[in-house]
Amino acid sequence: MEGLEFLGSFTYGKALSDNIGYYGVGWGQTAVQGFYYLDSTNPLRDYGPSPYDVRRTFSFSTNWQLPIGRGRKIGKDWNRGADAALGGWALHSIFQARSGLALSVTDSAGQSLQATRSNERPDRICTGKNNNASGPDDIWLDINCFTHAAAGQFGNSGAGILHGPGFWNWDLGVAKDFRFDDNRFFTFKIEAFNVLNHPNFAIQQGAVDIADPTSFGKILNTFSAPRIVELVLKFTF
Repeated sequence: MEGLEFLGSFTYGKALSDNIGYYGVGWGQTAVQGFYYLDSTNPLRDYGPSPYDVRRTFSFSTNWQLPIGRGRKIGKDWNRGADAALGGWALHSIFQARSGLALSVTDSAGQSLQATRSNERPDRICTGKNNNASGPDDIWLDINCFTHAAAGQFGNSGAGILHGPGFWNWDLGVAKDFRFDDNRFFTFKIEAFNVLNHPNFAIQQGAVDIADPTSFGKILNTFSAPRIVELVLKFTF
């Protein structure tokens, strides 16, 4: 039956934590909260947006039974051969967009002199976000907004203080049922994940250390896979 169905949603959220557990997040964590506190006498130094903190998420999905084929608006009088080739197709689509993941700026210079088992952080003197960055060759964080803490001291920069580049993805597919009767039919699908082959930039742990200015604030990886196309044949009975 022809028709258009769609579903959209928007979510605003905030995730706060002071520890992400023994195994961390497992994908080059960005907010850098470990299973040891930076300062065991003051666990709240590590309290802030967690590596999972995504403030805004939008999704929009559609399922469109195209009005083409026997009994439909276009080609309603087609013969079975024409209908088998051109009629009865459905279009499926999912679009997702979200804001960037939380980032913690670190300092591996060891300024605290305390052999901490966590990631040390510097002093923060201004915001630190480069709002003009948009491409993979841009510097997304301003290293001039951070400085080494005084010897023997922990820096005042908090966990999860910045957010990285946003993320969006579009999956698209077409499908058709080849029916023997009401209960038995083949479904053929062509599905493309990340159909536009769009890269989603990642600022990961290796690019937030002020002691490594050559990599600081740079895009070193992506979060999304390249375009994947698959063919599916399913028999329902």
